[in-house]
Amino acid sequence: MTRLPLLLMLLWLPLACSPETPPATDPTATYDVYGEAFAPEGAVPVQALPAATSGGTIQVEGRVAQVCQANGCWLTLQADGAAPIRIDVARDDAGAYRFTVPTDISGRRVIVRGTLAVNTAMHHDDEAMHHDDEAMHHDASVQITASGVLVEKVR
Repeated sequence: MTRLPLLLMLLWLPLACSPETPPATDPTATYDVYGEAFAPEGAVPVQALPAATSGGTIQVEGRVAQVCQANGCWLTLQADGAAPIRIDVARDDAGAYRFTVPTDISGRRVIVRGTLAVNTAMHHDDEAMHHDDEAMHHDASVQITASGVLVEKVR
């Protein structure tokens, strides 16, 4: 009778000691991917975005407030009680957009991965094409240059 508990313990021990690795999430199952694909886990809600740090890669999630209607080259995420967070699409060495997002995603949930910057004075060459967007652009104090955007699929 004393062998049975020992045998059960020996069978259970390898299971208890093996590290559990969560299955990799396929972002294309739940999201439309624009730019670089990335796992959505670990995204910070836009309301919790740290405004004091710059230069680091961050993943932020929120609802789209506005989208560039000309090219889909920028979008904003609305943070409760704060200025909108500006998301600009990254450009390549020649100045071309690496990707664009659809112009009809306002109100949709997105997760953005990119480089965070706190801006005191913002200037973009392409703003001349977007005269009506200029006032919104200058109100933003936090900006992310996106390497990838996951747009939640409509169910």
